[in-house]
Amino acid sequence: SMAMASFGCARRPVNKIIPYVVKPEEIVPGVAEYYATTCTQCSAACGVLAKNREGRPIKVEGNPEHPANRGALCARGQASILSLYDQDRVRTPLLRDRATGGRKETTWEVVDPTIQGKLQELKSQGKSVRLLTGVIGSPSGRRLISDVLKLFKNSEHVEFDALAPDELWQAQELCYGTRLTPAYRFAEADVIVSLGADFLGTWLSPVEFSKDWVTKRKLDSTQAATARLSKVFCFETAFTVTGANADERYPVRPGDELRIALALANELLVVSKKSSAPELMGLAPELLKNIQAHTIDSVAMELGFAGAAEKLREIVALLSASRGKSLLVAGSPHARTPEALALQVTVNVLNSALGNDGKTVDYAAAVPVEGRRGYRELEKLIEEMKNGGVDALIIQGANPAYTLPQEAGFAAAVKKVPLVLVFSTHDDETARMADYVLAESHALESWGDAHPYEGIYSIQQPLIAPIHSTRTFEDVLLNWTKAPGDKTTWHDVLRANWREILHRKLAPGKTFDVFWEETLKKVIFVPNKLINIVI
Repeated sequence: SMAMASFGCARRPVNKIIPYVVKPEEIVPGVAEYYATTCTQCSAACGVLAKNREGRPIKVEGNPEHPANRGALCARGQASILSLYDQDRVRTPLLRDRATGGRKETTWEVVDPTIQGKLQELKSQGKSVRLLTGVIGSPSGRRLISDVLKLFKNSEHVEFDALAPDELWQAQELCYGTRLTPAYRFAEADVIVSLGADFLGTWLSPVEFSKDWVTKRKLDSTQAATARLSKVFCFETAFTVTGANADERYPVRPGDELRIALALANELLVVSKKSSAPELMGLAPELLKNIQAHTIDSVAMELGFAGAAEKLREIVALLSASRGKSLLVAGSPHARTPEALALQVTVNVLNSALGNDGKTVDYAAAVPVEGRRGYRELEKLIEEMKNGGVDALIIQGANPAYTLPQEAGFAAAVKKVPLVLVFSTHDDETARMADYVLAESHALESWGDAHPYEGIYSIQQPLIAPIHSTRTFEDVLLNWTKAPGDKTTWHDVLRANWREILHRKLAPGKTFDVFWEETLKKVIFVPNKLINIVI
């Protein structure tokens, strides 16, 4: 007790708060400021309003002016603020010994000239350089990457995200000739059939889809006689948010989603012949043969729940009665089976046969998928590394050592690459295989832009200066490849792209500086044009 008393009498250190000598005009202690930016947690690129106190972001919410998320924000977006202050962030570049696994902190002043010299040597010798990233949603970032890789005679860019809808893109290319993600209009659909797609929870743009879907779930009391709720049928292998909110939910086994889609197509195209697009019958004879083999009765026996045949016929009848106002969606990570591509193709056929194209499935707003993306492209890269065909590998925004199965052979393939550079905010599984771990800035510390839909462009602006000794991926690429004495930054490149691509088109009567500042402050709706500039 005497020891505790003596500790209590010890003088605590005095911390003094020093006031501003010249207070910034925009900061008032105790009063929050709100800044608009873009969420980078997924390809939806939702608009965000960040709450700042004394120059530090403390909360993020959806931007109510953004035409996609309209003020809402998913759990991943809400949690993004936590990773900004994560104690486990990589705070400075790391030099790693791949043989022993040891690491040593270093500085950018040491890293930049060293790596720049190595890349210059690869460039002069015509060696192979490969860039592996997550899915790049920034048009300005994609343009910068393309310009940088052109400096090397043998270079390629591969994009991979374990949650990306690769099968959907492949099916769109097979059916319609273009790899893209359509805009799904749930607000226009009276009947919705989900075959494993958790569109209210995790699939593609759940915040946007939830906002649209809920408009069809509110009765209009002023038009009670004609008011109608949309109806959702959900077939899924795991319990999801969509299943919990569906009117009718049916648990199925993995792979049953394709059988159900084929049975619906059989009843619609073969039995009742109610397709509004009869030319589909001659486009894919192999698919037609598969559809003919899956009758509702045969599939119902495999599904194993009572009344399956009657329920499937009821769904077909509702879909037929709601031509142009129905919607079928499919695919989620838990529904990714060997039949996933066939499932997406069958769903495309059903939507086309029901006249949903251009109505509930909007292709006019879709942005084509560019570059080498998907697991197949990553498999090619891994095979190339195994054969010793890659001299330098740069990884950013991806953690394939964690997301890929061990059978993929990524870890063994990386060992055969002489130079491995990893940009990361954390010392993750892939970073532990690198020669250099380059401390990357958080999204809330970085500039960027996004183009999620045709007609929607958004800016990502930093809300705080880098807390640690980190840099953005784009700035580092510029530092490594620009001419000596060139002081161009990623911010300069971003502004130049917006000046070239959008300023002349949207605001020819304004100077670019005025246009840029207005864009950073608010949403700009351009009259009589399908372009919204959002931040």
